[in-house]
Amino acid sequence: MKPQYQWSVFSLICLFFAGCGEVGDAVQADRLERDQALWAKAGPADYNLEWQSISSRNQSIYRVYVRGGKVEAVRLVRPDGKQIALKPADVDFYSVPGLFRTIREELMQSKQPRPFGQPEGTTVVLTMRSDPELGYPTLYRRDIFGVDERMGIDVTSFNSTSEPIPPPDPPR
Repeated sequence: MKPQYQWSVFSLICLFFAGCGEVGDAVQADRLERDQALWAKAGPADYNLEWQSISSRNQSIYRVYVRGGKVEAVRLVRPDGKQIALKPADVDFYSVPGLFRTIREELMQSKQPRPFGQPEGTTVVLTMRSDPELGYPTLYRRDIFGVDERMGIDVTSFNSTSEPIPPPDPPR
C-alpha cells in the first residue's frame, strides 16, 4: 500500500474511533477466554448487575439479580425509574456469563464472509473493556463501517451482594 493511502486509512480509522467516544480493546477470542476464566475464578455467586443495551433504535436498562450463580430476577428499568419484572425465555442471557456469550457470538458473526448480513468485505470493529479484578465486561461496542447502526452494552453498576431481591414495581 502506498504511504499516502496508508496515512488516509490510518486517519480514517482514528477519526472513526475518536467519534465513538469510548475506548476499548479489540475483541479477541483469547482475551474473552482470559476474562471469562478470571470471572469464573474471582466472580461472586451473588451479585446485582445493571447494564444498558445501546443501539441506533433502542436503549434499554436491565437490572439483574443473581443469587447462588443463578439469575433470580430480571427487571426492565423504565425512564421514570420504575422496575418492571421481565420473564425472558433465557434469563441467563442477562447475567455476566450471558454478556460473555453475546460478545463471543458477535465475534464469530464478525468473521463470517457476510458479517451481520452485510456485503462481503464489510469491516466490523468490535471493542470491549473489562473489570480488571473480576473480568466481567464493562463496555462492548460493535461498529460496522458503512452502516449507520451501532450496538453496545454498558455495565452501569455491579455489586457483589446477597441482600434480598426487592420486589418489582407494580404494573401501571
